[in-house]
Formats: sequence, C-alpha cells, structure tokens
Amino acid sequence: MRPEPECFPHLVDFFDAAGNRIYGFCALGSPQDLGKIWIAYEEGTIPPSYVYIELNDRQTNTKYKSNLADTTL
Repeated sequence: MRPEPECFPHLVDFFDAAGNRIYGFCALGSPQDLGKIWIAYEEGTIPPSYVYIELNDRQTNTKYKSNLADTTL
C-alpha cells in the first residue's frame, strides 16, 4: 500500500535489468535517506546480476531512473 501523495514526497523503487519491480521505499524525507536504501533476498535465492532504481519525486511529478548497477561483490 502506498501512502497518500502529501505524506512522503519521494519514493524509490528497485528494478531488475528486465524492468521487473523488486522492492520499494516510500518514507524518504531527505537526500541523506538514499544512503539507507537496500534490497535483500532469502537465503538460497540468486539475486539479479544488475538492478536500477527509479526515484519518484511526487512534489514535481518527475521520475529519475539510474544506470544499471552490478550486484556482485
């Protein structure tokens, strides 16, 4: 369930390289909160090789898409 538009101005969604949504964060109130986002998988699950994020700024109705990021350590 997503919050009402006036509750949180920014949403971040994780996607695999094929564009399938993996996970999302909705309670981002400041740019510093971007340093606290993460994704996790159950043990034994193989994560996608690459992911990207979309930042949805609901104050300006603008979406920003990142480059693909390698998930290997």
